[in-house]
Amino acid sequence: MIQELLYTSAPKGLKPGSRGFCTVLSTSGMPAPVATALESLSGYRPVYPPGDPQAKLNPVVYSHLKMSLGGRRSDVLSRVADYGLDYSQRTNKIAHHLVVDSNDRPSAGPAWLLAHPDVMRTNWEGEPHIVSGERQLPNGKSETRVCSHWKELTGDAGWAGVLAESFLKKPDQPAYIVFSPGMNLLPLIEEALALLPASKRWDVSFSTYFTKVPNGVTCNWRCVLADSPEAKESRRYVQSLRIDLTEPLGPATGGELVEIARTGRAHIETVQEPADATTSKAKSTPHETPSTAGAAPPIRVRDGRSVPIPRQRVSNYPVGHAEQAHGGTSRSLFKWVIAL
Repeated sequence: MIQELLYTSAPKGLKPGSRGFCTVLSTSGMPAPVATALESLSGYRPVYPPGDPQAKLNPVVYSHLKMSLGGRRSDVLSRVADYGLDYSQRTNKIAHHLVVDSNDRPSAGPAWLLAHPDVMRTNWEGEPHIVSGERQLPNGKSETRVCSHWKELTGDAGWAGVLAESFLKKPDQPAYIVFSPGMNLLPLIEEALALLPASKRWDVSFSTYFTKVPNGVTCNWRCVLADSPEAKESRRYVQSLRIDLTEPLGPATGGELVEIARTGRAHIETVQEPADATTSKAKSTPHETPSTAGAAPPIRVRDGRSVPIPRQRVSNYPVGHAEQAHGGTSRSLFKWVIAL
């Protein structure tokens, strides 16, 4: 079941007698404490006031946060943005929140879902109303690829790998990304998440315009506006990763994920030897083919690490299925190469 709530300034809200900033749309049966918790995520700080020529550069908050709702840890997706002037001609904002059940989470990850068209509500019209919880979310996969948005913005796609590796090494340590108005942060987050195993993408919480979050709410990757109090505060966390997109960064350094971010490749290739290649080979042990006896074990990338692949007799299995190979005689041998 998907729970959602929309919060903005309106002449009348769902709650009797409410007006101004209030909830105008909610899922049927949402408990009051859950509604209150979601409303607390609706804060927004505009950079430019309504009518300013640069108001269109006001950042949009796209976030995936972990928080306790109804006695359990939940995934909350949010979009909070400047919304011009309200019915009373005062500054307005619009905040849409989704509580996503674990069964409805696409393997592509939370940033992919936030970027998908028609998932997050961007406007409000009409009367306050209740919606059912039967809404269906899109499902999809996010494949490893060259992190082109990072390359365009920093000159080196490898910085996406630096961010992804920081989570794998220190998942409890926040990472900071410093940005300027007009930068689109969501594609950067989505590319970095795509470098992680699908099983870990929903473990990462983030905000593309971080100001503050309520107590007990987790936010791992925090995009902070340059020269803001949050950007200045981030300098105090000397153990945390801090990527400043407003300054020249130079080449990124790190492990396998940095190179994968640059090349988009992280797979194993196979090369076949002639059918009679084994006829002149010396006898091998029962657990080694002639070509692997005494040689260094092949490796593959797993969760950003190079991991030895156990020796075994192999046959003609498709690329990437070596672990399914079993005993048996074969004149076709694999040569393993990591393509990075």
